[in-house]
Amino acid sequence: GPRSETDGVLRVDYHVAVEVLTTFWSRRGQTWFMTRIDLPTPEFDDVQERFLDAWKRSDPTAIASFYSVENRTNVVETLTRSMGQLGWDRLPPVVESLVEGEGDTRAVTLATERGDVKTRWQVRNDGRWGLTLLDLPNR
Repeated sequence: GPRSETDGVLRVDYHVAVEVLTTFWSRRGQTWFMTRIDLPTPEFDDVQERFLDAWKRSDPTAIASFYSVENRTNVVETLTRSMGQLGWDRLPPVVESLVEGEGDTRAVTLATERGDVKTRWQVRNDGRWGLTLLDLPNR
C-alpha cells in the first residue's frame, strides 16, 4: 500500500476491501521494527442494535455486558437500584436515538417518554465497542 516516511517512521497503509489497516515502523540501524498497528474502527450499528434489544427487554445483565468485565456486576446493581428509585418496573421505550461521533468514540442520546438517556461508547483494546457511560433521566 501507500508508504510515507517522516522523521525515521515509516507509515504503510493496507487497503482491505473498503477498510484501511495502517502500520507504523521505526528503523534501528538497517532493521525495521513495527511500532504500532491502527485497525479499522468496527461497525457501530450492530452493537447499537443489540444494546437497544437489551434495553427493550429491560435486562440489566444484558446491558451490563456492554461494559468491561470488571464493571459489569456494579452496573447491574446500579441500574437495578436506579430503576427502583425511579419507580420503573421496566426501562422506558426508546422513541428516537441520536448517534454522534466518529472514529473510536460515540455519544448516543436515547429519547424516551421519561427523558433522555445518555450513553458513551469507546472501542476497547480488544477491538470491540464498549459502553463507558449510561446516564438515566432523573424522573
